[in-house]
Amino acid sequence: MLFASVLSILAFYSENECLLVLNAWTFFSISFVISVSVFYVFKEQGSFNDENIDKTKLSLGNIIQRNYGEEHHHLQLSLSSFQSTYQCCGLNGVEVNRNDWTQSTFFLSQLQYPRDRVPLSCCKTCESLQKECGKNVEPTEECTKALPLCSLTKFEYVHRDACLGHSVAENLTMSMYLNTNGCFNVMYNSISSYLDNQFYLGWSLIILTTLQFFLLISMFSILKNVSSLNEY
Repeated sequence: MLFASVLSILAFYSENECLLVLNAWTFFSISFVISVSVFYVFKEQGSFNDENIDKTKLSLGNIIQRNYGEEHHHLQLSLSSFQSTYQCCGLNGVEVNRNDWTQSTFFLSQLQYPRDRVPLSCCKTCESLQKECGKNVEPTEECTKALPLCSLTKFEYVHRDACLGHSVAENLTMSMYLNTNGCFNVMYNSISSYLDNQFYLGWSLIILTTLQFFLLISMFSILKNVSSLNEY
């Protein structure tokens, strides 16, 4: 691109037709190669195919089942942060497969009773509940039952004990105090959305590069006509 820029300056000041043509072709070639490269990388190499999905799911499942705990402190912090940020819980979500955590070393190694059935990062915060319920013009019946728990207490979580499995929350659905979405689906949707955006970006670059090329050719034709008129 530096070469193309220098060539553009020389072509402009010298008004040399050969340099103008060479500049147009150089600029088009470089831009086209970059555009096609971006398109190819994200279409062919960046695709989230079935094999990648299975490997990612297996890897995340192993972390949950075997490596979540104080012995793997950094992994525990990373996964807890992910669950809190994206409001998800476990691999598949607690409604789909409640055993994501209850069959893990995290659950089995606990000595206290009752054991925490899920990590605290799975529990829904009052802030997230208020945002969720605030999306509706009229609060739903579930929100009407759950929101008072936040207004009457100073706790960060809607119903901490029910979320961890220490008690039962009467008249409340699980999704009101526990993040029920699976983290794998959240991760998959985020990556798929990113790859789709890059794929369309590649197409956009190719189209823009083609338009730029024709624009440069048009400018060259205009300059050539002006030069011919000046000779008369």
